[in-house]
Amino acid sequence: MKKAASILILIMLFPIAMEDLSFSAEKITLSLWTRKQTNKYYTDLREWGIKEFERKNPGVTVEHTPMPFGDLLRKCAVSLQAGQAADVMTIPNEFSDFARGGYFYPLDKYIAQDVNDWMDFLPHLRDFVTRNGNIYGIPIDYATRVFFYNKALFEEKGLREPPKTWTEFREVAQKLNDPQKGIYGIGIDGKGVMLTGLLYSFVHQAGGTFLNRDWTESVVNSPEGVEALTYWVDLLHKYKVMPPETPDLDFNGLTGMFGGGKIAMLHAFYNIYPDIEQMNPNLKYGVAVMPSYRKTWVFSPDWNFCISKNSKYPDLAFKLIQELTSTEFQKRIKGFLPTRKSAARELPDVLKTSLTYGSTDPTPPGFGKFPTIYNDSVQSALLKKLTPKEALDKAAQEINAILKEKKAQGLKMNDTGWSQETWKKP
Repeated sequence: MKKAASILILIMLFPIAMEDLSFSAEKITLSLWTRKQTNKYYTDLREWGIKEFERKNPGVTVEHTPMPFGDLLRKCAVSLQAGQAADVMTIPNEFSDFARGGYFYPLDKYIAQDVNDWMDFLPHLRDFVTRNGNIYGIPIDYATRVFFYNKALFEEKGLREPPKTWTEFREVAQKLNDPQKGIYGIGIDGKGVMLTGLLYSFVHQAGGTFLNRDWTESVVNSPEGVEALTYWVDLLHKYKVMPPETPDLDFNGLTGMFGGGKIAMLHAFYNIYPDIEQMNPNLKYGVAVMPSYRKTWVFSPDWNFCISKNSKYPDLAFKLIQELTSTEFQKRIKGFLPTRKSAARELPDVLKTSLTYGSTDPTPPGFGKFPTIYNDSVQSALLKKLTPKEALDKAAQEINAILKEKKAQGLKMNDTGWSQETWKKP
């Protein structure tokens, strides 16, 4: 009788055991969308991180799709709204409106499991991925603006040190400028996606800012803002230390000119140095902190891993993010800055300075439309279609219309910031 009962229990438990077995044997595919890297080292590093994750999680495969910056943003915007986005995505400053739209899976329950690990990320990056007290992203890495300089051209003119101020920058550029030989003192983008970040840098260095404290009004057209854009325009038109075709040059064209020895100093992100070395392995160059004016301020935008709200496997998705943002992984990063304090201790001095002064700009509701407005204002001034003041007045007017609309919708304008005291811990 006991034997029969035991057999009956086994028969009853068999379907449950088989269900557990089938789940554990399930083949799972996680989709990952990232920005495409020109830096082969970083590409190989990320693939190494993915392989490590797959090794630690048998039966799980990562379908990794890198794509160019613009394509990635468009694909994320369309797919998130359609509920068809990847499990994990890399998102830059445009993160803000996506998070407010409720498209990301909140990560608070994972952060609560190890708050000390979360505290290892840099404070301003923790703030950025927090919206209304909830955490929606994990900082991956961030770029920082520097300027590269051609050491051979410096030596020819008897220049020993890179300039540290706006005035020195212009004066050194004038000494290096030699249009008859096709050599120009400075290369600064005249079109493309980098214009907004450059405008941020110049305006903040001049002592200005872009929004008032509660993020309800644009102040980009302040006297400091106008002075900043005027400085930029004057380098091109008054002092003629930039290539005359600058309004048609983006960072790719300028990087090529610097690699070819045709630009003495180049404003750029630090992470392009592998491209420069690949173009011209014999080029002797240095890297310096962006020149300051009234203060030092370095545009350093970050990228973040986010999980789609519709992911079937959020727990595994977070494990993948942990692997790709671990201290071990970040210590291997070259070109970009690590987002963890524990991985940032052995950086070159120029990057340590960027860690100290690096920042981005406010991202209120509607921010996604701001870069186009800023880019248009810079281009209008560089092409002399508008004066710097007219260009920034126009930008401020357009941005204020957006802010007014969002405020009328009852949206909280300044909704960023994370602190252990106010965190809505799950």
